[in-house]
Amino acid sequence: LRNLIQEEQNNITRIAEVRHNLELLQERLTTLEGEKQERLRIVKYVGMKEAELDNKPLLLDRIERKIRDLDVEKAGIITKKAALEKQYRQLKEGKTMELPANVQEYFEENGIESYYGMEWLTKNGRSAEENATLVAKNPFIPYAIVMEQDMFERFRNTEKELYTSFPIPIILRGDLEKSVEDMQGSITTYGNIHFFLKFNYHLLNKEELLKMLSQLDKEIVTVEKQIADKTADIHTFSAYKLKIESQIYCKSLYEKTQKEMQIAQQEKESLVLRQKDIKEAKEENTIEQKDTNKKIEESKERIRIYGDRKQEFEILCDKYAIYETNQKTLHREQKEIEEWQQKQINMEKEIEELASELE
Repeated sequence: LRNLIQEEQNNITRIAEVRHNLELLQERLTTLEGEKQERLRIVKYVGMKEAELDNKPLLLDRIERKIRDLDVEKAGIITKKAALEKQYRQLKEGKTMELPANVQEYFEENGIESYYGMEWLTKNGRSAEENATLVAKNPFIPYAIVMEQDMFERFRNTEKELYTSFPIPIILRGDLEKSVEDMQGSITTYGNIHFFLKFNYHLLNKEELLKMLSQLDKEIVTVEKQIADKTADIHTFSAYKLKIESQIYCKSLYEKTQKEMQIAQQEKESLVLRQKDIKEAKEENTIEQKDTNKKIEESKERIRIYGDRKQEFEILCDKYAIYETNQKTLHREQKEIEEWQQKQINMEKEIEELASELE
């Protein structure tokens, strides 16, 4: 029984250890399963096959490539947004072109005043039809800057080296209503240089301009949403990258954990069955112990009875010994009596014989 109790205590300790180990293994397996499902979802977004799920370096490379592609796409959309915003601003401010920054800065530093031809068309107080007639006569007006004669002379005589990436048309204020002589459709010719100019006359109509601004505003909102979507996608894939970097999942570890769980579960079941056997053995042992104790008590009772009987027997033996002694004494005395009686008889015979002789 002592061995069964010791084994039972050892099993209880081991079962607790195995259960704790099973909890840790289950926690690890749950983590690995979650990471596996996460990878199954991610690989679809980076053009990988499910069979490549275990290839962590390749997956990270594909995610980084996806992030770079998204960054490029986002940069392109940001450029598009900047162009739309520039176009919106130019239309709203009456500009169809902008001076290079170095030229604008030179004008401001030297007090050279100028304004854009488109700006003049929207603020000159004339009707859309009148301005259309002016543009038809000189199609450069919307694409040029306008200067007074004195400002133009100051600018023309500058000694500063101002480099430009495109030509800057300049029209003198007094020449705005003059016609360009050599025009054929959308082609305007100066000397041996030909310019293709196709002006959007809707820009001269306030209602049409407002419609164009409204459309541009919608396009800007759409582009902003596209930027936000790309930013969200970049954040999402960056989060994917961090997740994959921190993951411990691999097929071998997953299968190893499953195998360890199976072994631990089998050991637990074996221990539980053994505990059941020990319990039954203890119960049987308890019954046997009770029977043994009962027999011991019965034996003790018999021993007590036998002890009492032995004592009585010993007393009887003592009495019997006394009896035997008494019997021996009695027998001896009887013999002595018999001898004395015989002697008496003999004496009586002798007396009778003497008496006879005397007669």
